[in-house]
Amino acid sequence: MYRFVKFVIIGLIMPACILAARPALAAGTRLLQSPHYSGGNIVFSYMGDIWLQPAGDAARPLTSHPGTDIRPRFSPDGKWIVFISNRTGNWDVFVVPATGGMPRQLTYYSGTDVSITWTMDSKRIIFRTGRGSTWGSQLYTVVVEGEKMPEPYLATRGYDGTFSADGRLLAYTQRSASYGRRGYVGSANAKIHICDTEKKTVRRLLDTDRHENSPMIAGDKVYFVCERDGVFNIWCVPVAGGEPEKVTTLPENGVTNPSISPDGEVILFEHEFNIWKLDVKTGKASEVPIKIEADYR
Repeated sequence: MYRFVKFVIIGLIMPACILAARPALAAGTRLLQSPHYSGGNIVFSYMGDIWLQPAGDAARPLTSHPGTDIRPRFSPDGKWIVFISNRTGNWDVFVVPATGGMPRQLTYYSGTDVSITWTMDSKRIIFRTGRGSTWGSQLYTVVVEGEKMPEPYLATRGYDGTFSADGRLLAYTQRSASYGRRGYVGSANAKIHICDTEKKTVRRLLDTDRHENSPMIAGDKVYFVCERDGVFNIWCVPVAGGEPEKVTTLPENGVTNPSISPDGEVILFEHEFNIWKLDVKTGKASEVPIKIEADYR
């Protein structure tokens, strides 16, 4: 059934009985996942493919494959979109031009590789992998263009993170996000660390045992998702450290899977099966209308 619905959406199966099902996509489309924003454009995953909604236009699929494509992220220069796919049998890292084209595979590990973020020069992708010599996920890099093998990026474990605008600081966690462990406070929660890539130093940002998920650097602050008041919302704290401040005030089911635009001005996230947008400067959050053409061909 999953494959049937997926093919209906992308218009690969043409019988009239299937075409009749398309208008259901015209409005109220939900279950849009892993959104990312760049220059007015929004990329997201839907029904196992990567979709792009250009500014002021309707969304269109960038990928079309029986496998599952998820976690899209724009490169800082806006030219590429990285995503992961299991089309080869396990999760590997792929890139596709933001203007459309044939996806290109970048990693070939027999285990799981998951793209995390881009270096700010748009030349490399940071991804987490189990190919390292230590227990747990480690952060590696792979070049977008060329034939170089992936290389280790940090000597310690790494799971998720983003760079500062100048590329010097990396805010990251060493454990997986704990969105499914509401109410837990303890050592198994993710902790935010700041790596200074010039000084080659690493420090922990907050000294708590609470949830600290999905760190994102914008200016002199680190934005992250926390459950300090019982609901996962976005908080922020100075890069140098300090007392966190609450940014969003969403109710039950809160915030999941946020991502920050390359310019640090917009954070997109999932809330109750819809895509929401946080304006970093104003602190205002609102639902984003996603327009998927009902009769896309």
